[in-house]
Amino acid sequence: MNTFPTKSGQQGLTLIEMMIAITIGLVVVLAVGSIYIGSRGAYKANDAASEVDSNGRYAIQLLSQAIRGAGYVGCMGNITKMKNTLNPDGYVFSYGNAVDGSDNTGPGAWSPALDSSISAQAPLIDADTITVRAAQSTGASVTTPFMPTTSAALHIATGNGLNSGDVVVVSDCNSSAALQISSGTPNTSGTLTHGTGAGSPGNSTSDLGKIYKSDAQVFSLATTSFFLKNNAASPAQPSLYRLVNYPSSPAEELVEGVEDMQIQYGNDTDNDGVPDKFQNSAVLATDKNIKAVRLCVLVRSTADNVTTKKQTYVNCKGVSVTATDFRLRRAFSALVTIRNRVI
Repeated sequence: MNTFPTKSGQQGLTLIEMMIAITIGLVVVLAVGSIYIGSRGAYKANDAASEVDSNGRYAIQLLSQAIRGAGYVGCMGNITKMKNTLNPDGYVFSYGNAVDGSDNTGPGAWSPALDSSISAQAPLIDADTITVRAAQSTGASVTTPFMPTTSAALHIATGNGLNSGDVVVVSDCNSSAALQISSGTPNTSGTLTHGTGAGSPGNSTSDLGKIYKSDAQVFSLATTSFFLKNNAASPAQPSLYRLVNYPSSPAEELVEGVEDMQIQYGNDTDNDGVPDKFQNSAVLATDKNIKAVRLCVLVRSTADNVTTKKQTYVNCKGVSVTATDFRLRRAFSALVTIRNRVI
């Protein structure tokens, strides 16, 4: 008689075993999800912190570089002693002051009043502005034929990049003069004429006050203003902007996420070459005594919801503030000496 073996042992899963397996799986999924969410949050926070640090340092670097060179006009090194042959034309060509600025004193109010070309940019309230004037290029040496008279044309090497209408300064170690190139093609001819009756603002006189020879150099002159305004991003971000030789040139966005800028000026009241106290822009009436600038920028992350709670931070006015959003913020400060005015 043949016998057939019977199957022994349990087949399949019981309901209890299935529930246990599902529970274990859910625990694993929750653990992995929690780790992922935590890692993603840490990544966002670290990325925001890196962005704030990078933008803050870059903003300070740009401002410091411009302020440090304020008033530079070559070997002479002092813009306040420069002869300005240009027609008076308001803020941009006021080369008697190497440094200018305005403190915000309330919504839409600055002291002293903003130049119209800056106010037209809709700068942020509660933030200061600063303007510096200085030579910008490395300089081109004056060459032959030298000026026969103090009103004659200057000559420099060709390929200098200059055009008719450009404002330049000619300078040696004893004197300097600002002038506007009135005609011609100086880039190809090397000839810098500076007659009256042409250009804007134009020259009030063609007399530079002296004959400049081979020990003199010609530099481009620039007036550069820095201020804060909202950019065109969506959503808009507060940013550091600059205007160079405005009002004809457009504003240039430099650094995103800068929401405050506070500036004070180091005033040398006893003429010993060292600033005695730092004051707001009202002190700029005595521009020649400004030896240093103390600046602070407050930078925020461009992305919101990068922190789990609203950050408490110290702003540029030294006040502890609790944010109304979930962005990271940090204040960056620097003390910058004006290179041509310190002992």
